[in-house]
Amino acid sequence: MLEDQDRYLNGFKSLWIEQKNPVWVWSAIKTSIRNHHSFPNWVCNYLEQCADQVLSPEASTHDFARKLPRMLGFTPTRGPKHQLKIGERMVRNERFAMKFAEHILNGKKPSDARGAAANECRGRWQKADDKTLQAALREHFKLKRAPVSKLVWQRIVIKWLVNNPLYFHKYPDLPPLNALFQKLAAIPRDSSVTQK
Repeated sequence: MLEDQDRYLNGFKSLWIEQKNPVWVWSAIKTSIRNHHSFPNWVCNYLEQCADQVLSPEASTHDFARKLPRMLGFTPTRGPKHQLKIGERMVRNERFAMKFAEHILNGKKPSDARGAAANECRGRWQKADDKTLQAALREHFKLKRAPVSKLVWQRIVIKWLVNNPLYFHKYPDLPPLNALFQKLAAIPRDSSVTQK
């Protein structure tokens, strides 16, 4: 269980390093507290920097409430780029991507898999056009462009699942890792797909 916790926290750490979004640090804090584990060093470093900011002489001058978000690493960006909304969008995209993964791994062609996944997801996905669905998949799987081939999509999905071995807790309808390894070995390589 501790190994699973470490993998999970390493996912938050990667997102923190990549995006510098403090939401991921706070997610790691919440996970650690819930599981009664100590904070990893990178979380402690963040908290120490926040404490330095909050306890600095400059913090007590002027409007502390307006300064606090910046002291915690948040920026006052509005709209879809807001740091809290980025996390929500990533979660929404992941849910859609895992529905898509289910269909693509079952052999549907990509356009049919996107449509079926959108129909199974609630809310905005059912109304989204194919361009929006492709953009969500590109963002989730970190692709510069979406492949056309079912086999290439299967390879991308399997690699993501292998790199995120705790997926089966959240998405039990997806196949287990041993079945994915066999499937991955059977899929030919395609060097035309580039990732960000």
